[in-house]
Amino acid sequence: MPPPPNGLGVVFLAQPTIRRNLYPLLFSLSASLSRKAASPPQGPHAHHLSYCKRRLLPIPLTLGPPLVIASLAAGLVPPETAAKCVALPPGVDTASIVLPHGGSYLHCWIDFRTLTFASSARFTIVVTADSPVLFPTTSSDAIKLRSKDQIDLKTYTDRALRRGTKLLGGPGTSGSSEGDLHWLFSFLESGGERFRSPEGERKERGDPPNRDYKILCPIRLIWSTSKAVLLYKIMNSHNVAHISFFLFFPCLGSRDTEMASPLLLLFSLLLMLHHAATTRAEQTNHYNFNIQMANVTRLCSTKSIPTVNGQFPGPKIVAREGDRVVVRVINHVEHNVTIHWHGVRQLRSGWADGPAYVTQCPIQTGQSYVYNFTVAGQRGTLFWHAHISWLRTTLYGPIIILPKLGVPYPFAKPYKEVPIILGEWWKADTEAIISQALQTGGGPNVSDAYTINGLPGPLYDCSAQGDTFELKVKPGKAYLLRLINAAINDDLFFSIADHAVTVVDVDGVYVKPFDTEIVLVAPGQTTNLLLRTKGYYPNARFLVEARPYSTGQGTFDNTTVAGFVEYGGVAFGETLPLRKPTLPAFNDTSFAANFSGRLRSLATAQFPANVPRSVDRRFFFTVGLGTSPCPVNGTCQGPNGTKFAAAVNNVSFATPETALLQAHYAGRSRGVYSPDFPMYPLRQFNYTGTPPNNTMVGNGTKLVVLPFNASVELVMQDTSILGTESHPLHLHGYNFFVIGQGSGNFDPAKDPANFNLLDPAERNTVSVPAAGWVAIRFLADNPGVWFMHCHIEAHMSWGLKMGWLVLDGSLPSQKLPPPPADLPKC
Repeated sequence: MPPPPNGLGVVFLAQPTIRRNLYPLLFSLSASLSRKAASPPQGPHAHHLSYCKRRLLPIPLTLGPPLVIASLAAGLVPPETAAKCVALPPGVDTASIVLPHGGSYLHCWIDFRTLTFASSARFTIVVTADSPVLFPTTSSDAIKLRSKDQIDLKTYTDRALRRGTKLLGGPGTSGSSEGDLHWLFSFLESGGERFRSPEGERKERGDPPNRDYKILCPIRLIWSTSKAVLLYKIMNSHNVAHISFFLFFPCLGSRDTEMASPLLLLFSLLLMLHHAATTRAEQTNHYNFNIQMANVTRLCSTKSIPTVNGQFPGPKIVAREGDRVVVRVINHVEHNVTIHWHGVRQLRSGWADGPAYVTQCPIQTGQSYVYNFTVAGQRGTLFWHAHISWLRTTLYGPIIILPKLGVPYPFAKPYKEVPIILGEWWKADTEAIISQALQTGGGPNVSDAYTINGLPGPLYDCSAQGDTFELKVKPGKAYLLRLINAAINDDLFFSIADHAVTVVDVDGVYVKPFDTEIVLVAPGQTTNLLLRTKGYYPNARFLVEARPYSTGQGTFDNTTVAGFVEYGGVAFGETLPLRKPTLPAFNDTSFAANFSGRLRSLATAQFPANVPRSVDRRFFFTVGLGTSPCPVNGTCQGPNGTKFAAAVNNVSFATPETALLQAHYAGRSRGVYSPDFPMYPLRQFNYTGTPPNNTMVGNGTKLVVLPFNASVELVMQDTSILGTESHPLHLHGYNFFVIGQGSGNFDPAKDPANFNLLDPAERNTVSVPAAGWVAIRFLADNPGVWFMHCHIEAHMSWGLKMGWLVLDGSLPSQKLPPPPADLPKC
């Protein structure tokens, strides 16, 4: 690491062990007992440092879970001397800072992402460099920080730029982020402050000071080609890291030093021990997934199914935000296998995304592959599933992403957390079912049951007594239900009798909480719900039910899966009345529109909604069903003797024989894909009106090519070619903002005026409404090839899928790394 700015101080890296946290304590002890500087003073204030270092008495102050302990700054000195002990950038006149009763200075440096403050403070930001420019903040610009708020540097830099402030780099960098870029934070408890600009003009903020208590923290951002640079014009919305550092108390005077030292050192020791007990570094979580067959009995029928480690549903992945996850998948079954980590951003780790023939060739029988990725900037509920053919019918499980240690949920801490995974069950072999459907061109057979955590429940014939989900609860408690729709072909309504739930998260992103008695979740979507139990023991049992929402013209599994919510304290053998929820009609499109319309991002400083405000590329995609010709001399069971097909902009995706990402990285795209996916429909018609006579679709392996960091707006329009129908579209490698939706045909002249750019829901899977449209925006900041497809498996099998190719950026941190050595071969 480079030294602290101007050669001042010693830096200690914080580690989550008491042993390593004792290093700063030992330094504190030696510094306070020593009357001599530990080393010859350096830098422009060297003649003051000798005195300052003799009077050092540091107190470690933890502001959030720490990753870095920064360097020492000033000591037990009079305020006029302390002002000269701080190594500020040249040109900042520290003498202009008024300290009527003394003050404290803090000098620190960081190179991580999020700075969390544990106490309230008024906040202003000043951007400085070798030729400092001060940001003239007014009282209206001050921000009141609450406990554990996080500061998004990009937000305040944007504000500075809007006011005409320029970001400057260091010597010879011409404004690049490689230089001595400093951030100057000023915290005020009361009163105002005065700075002198580089030109000597005084900038006044607030009223004249009276009882000021100030901490000045000039922060040096460390440039590294292998790490994120916090210059927002080059990077995107990077934050500063959690940080711990030493706070030095001046103004005690030299005569008070001997008396104060033991007390301050004791306080230092206590804080250090607390720091060691509460600090947790980002860690690596290892899992082994053995894909193996297992016999499972449901509905009085036993069949052998692919599982992970013999479990159905599969094991859960648990990580904290920022953790690395390493999963070794070993294939012991006769089917080729891949695993997709649904909703994980996979920032620069596209090789671990998982869709077969898109980012990787499948793992063949007897082979293995290690999926290696970091969960960056995400927390909530996602899930993993197989991503080849229909194997995800039984190969799926939850992904639980907890906040960083010490960072609370933005809602009351639940008493217990419960994954609830909705699925589908066929008595027959699903691989045989889809194979037959693709051969005949007809629709696949519908499922025999829906399941909750793999169990069909009591409403199905021949369902065993133990095959029912049961949630035992206590009165007056809050339970976080992590709801996942892993079903193959159906959106599902979900409800608990006589209980409302609070929606707090969708697709791993917090939302503005709202209460509802019924939840709608599409295939591929997740929703976190707070269930607050009654404050007493009710004399009843409560059914938990889920049943389909279906808008298409084809057949579907119109059955209901049920489980129980039961309160403890019931006497053995006591029979209680059973309460049943009321669910909407299977085709209640108005409920679907109203429910999705209630979803809004938190859009706070800690959890911002970074919606792209400008758009570089606009796209209009039609999505829907169609037909393809029956082979010569064949007999097909699709409409009018054809085969069912599905398409995006009338292009039905043709699966290649090698992985698209591998072909792109090797520069061998010829014969694998073409970069000419249409931006708009090739044929325009009344999309939700009378369907055209020609229902045939084209096919091909076509990609949209995007430059790195392009802002994208995409409108997806349902069509009535073979009947209108809801389509849940999932985008790999990205979250996007759902800025608008409506019924009928999208009107580019009128509908954009109603787009929500303030607090739209942020998702990875969104339903295109039946006979309607949805608009999304995202920033193409993740290089690679990214699949987008309908998460209704029958539609995806028919070709309702496409891909985005996002090119590398100019910086090393914006480029796709080489493939891992064990990447499977086709």
